[in-house]
Amino acid sequence: MYKFSLFGKKDAATEVFGEPGNGTEANPRLEIYQGYDSTCAIRSQQIILRDYGIDMSQEDLIAFAEQNGWYSEETGTPMGYVGYILESAGVSVHQQLDSTIYDLINELAQGHRVIVGVDSGELWADRNGSIGDKLKEFWEDLWHGQEGADHALIVAGVEVNPKDPSDVTVILTDPGTGDLRIEYSLDDFMDAWEDSHCFMVATDTPAPYQYDETRGVMIPSNFAYEQFTNDNSYPLSDNALYIPEGYSAYYDEGHLNSVGHDDDGNEISYDQFSSVHSKYRQVLRGGISNIGQDHFDKKGFVDALKGLFGHHPEDLEPEPNPEPEPNPEPEPNPEPDIDEGIDMDDDDE
Repeated sequence: MYKFSLFGKKDAATEVFGEPGNGTEANPRLEIYQGYDSTCAIRSQQIILRDYGIDMSQEDLIAFAEQNGWYSEETGTPMGYVGYILESAGVSVHQQLDSTIYDLINELAQGHRVIVGVDSGELWADRNGSIGDKLKEFWEDLWHGQEGADHALIVAGVEVNPKDPSDVTVILTDPGTGDLRIEYSLDDFMDAWEDSHCFMVATDTPAPYQYDETRGVMIPSNFAYEQFTNDNSYPLSDNALYIPEGYSAYYDEGHLNSVGHDDDGNEISYDQFSSVHSKYRQVLRGGISNIGQDHFDKKGFVDALKGLFGHHPEDLEPEPNPEPEPNPEPEPNPEPDIDEGIDMDDDDE
């Protein structure tokens, strides 16, 4: 069966959920760049519509969103309205606060498209490598706290090194800069994502297409591509598509068949991954009402990935502490002074 290589492994050393990245260097492209100051959410949805075979201009979508009260030039798109354009075009979505990296991986493993809210200042300071901008964002967070997200973009993929699950790269398609699949470290991405309380909008069905930058056209995504291609009032033009003769979807069950191999070479099924995802969510929830802002447990996430990729239990055990020195005899507490104490009465007499 013919299979496009754009979705899946970038090399033998990594597992890519979603689409592989193009490195950490800026690579702005006109077909990604939003062009207007406040249309990041609209542009992100337009890009995703192309992945579902629907071709509408950003200007038409701006007018449509303004008419419905979902967008204004001054304030952009309120977070609660992100995804409404996709829903109106027949692409069902769900919104979620307090999401985790595992949630992103779970959506990408099913061929879904994902939009998140971020603090653009923090993200772009990391992108540009500006020490001054990074310090400015650090002090703003320290003195004023996370002030909220001001930007929407697409999470195109998450790359994990199975040999070192702490080595995680998040791959973003950013209409604010025009970058197509630029790579960020997990820590840099989390710093920016947490400011939206880890807000996420994900589609409910696999996208039939994905963009191939080498050909400059849409190609099959390896998921069922018949969806959204027939009863569509705004189809992609023939010269914007490349579908090889005799192509059929590689992943016909709506998700990856497997997510890689463990240390012993055994295939890790999607069902195994889904089970780990559920357990990780339960551990994180643990009575916490707001996971997103200050509760990202990187160690728990990495440990879960280690288990997923088959690292043996002895690999996860910490090295034993050296033999502790015996504690000296504690000094006896002095007799308390009964005249000293704490006045429990707030009223002065």
